[in-house]
Amino acid sequence: MSNAGASCHKPVGYVVDEEDSYRYVHQRMIEAWDLSHESLHELALQNLRRYAAENPLEVTMVGNDNNPQLLMPVKPDAYNCSRVLDPDFHLQLRELFGPEVIVGVPNRDFFVAATIKDSLLISQIRKRVDEDYATMHHPLTKRLLVVSADGVSEYCGP
Repeated sequence: MSNAGASCHKPVGYVVDEEDSYRYVHQRMIEAWDLSHESLHELALQNLRRYAAENPLEVTMVGNDNNPQLLMPVKPDAYNCSRVLDPDFHLQLRELFGPEVIVGVPNRDFFVAATIKDSLLISQIRKRVDEDYATMHHPLTKRLLVVSADGVSEYCGP
């Protein structure tokens, strides 16, 4: 039984990355650029994919090829969590872990992805995500997410 079905729509924030600063994209900018939210999202995905191609993600994996348990980036990077928005990245995670994947994104620079099959592991991830969210720079969320064929939703399990 999946917990992915109970999802809450949460907005996505967009940032313009300038060489020495960031600017959050706000509604007036979108209107001035004459972009729809869908066009902005697609442009952001194109930029993210270009960045990902130029900066491949190095990961540490717990488990083995036959039974992967957990995956996380080796190095902090300002775009690590942004990758969770990319359906191509979803596919890679689902090919590794199965049709549903638990993801924690406590801050901008770090994520953890894990199999949904291990409730003890999920409990440990939840605790660590809570701690990291409370103590690390650029916090995002302490909620766990589920990546599935339907996209990203909030994990509603125990």
